[in-house]
Amino acid sequence: MSKKCVIVTVIVLVVVLAGAGYAIYKLAGGSEENGGGAEGGGGETAKLLDEIRSETGIPFSTKHSSVFGWYVETAEGSESETAFGSIFEAEGVSSSKVDEIGDFLLSKGFEIDSLNIAEGTVTGSVGYKKGDVVCIVMRRSASENPEKVEVSCGDLPERAQ
Repeated sequence: MSKKCVIVTVIVLVVVLAGAGYAIYKLAGGSEENGGGAEGGGGETAKLLDEIRSETGIPFSTKHSSVFGWYVETAEGSESETAFGSIFEAEGVSSSKVDEIGDFLLSKGFEIDSLNIAEGTVTGSVGYKKGDVVCIVMRRSASENPEKVEVSCGDLPERAQ
């Protein structure tokens, strides 16, 4: 292969990858207007995370854009869909503070989604859903306490009827 052909191939590849990256950024709620992208997240789910931080007083990290899996019920059983939104985390959080996050979501009209619950001895997660908005509260503990908690909230894509 000639040098010219290699250079053209590399340029085309860079353009294609840049376009794909921008598309993922926009799907994840990123925009210049709402502060989206790698820092801050954007949209309604980012505002929900801000409310969680304010109501619980937990010192969460900076929000970041997030893409995460969410199980939905189908005629055949269940399947995983992709939610687009924001995530933040905090360390040194007591179990009672982690419970406050779930209580807050329930008070806002969210319901626990039984397809998105996982419990283990070291980690566990509970999924909450309100319409097309979903949140996962995941706790991890290296010892008895304190725990690390991650909260992801996002929007599910509209489903074809």
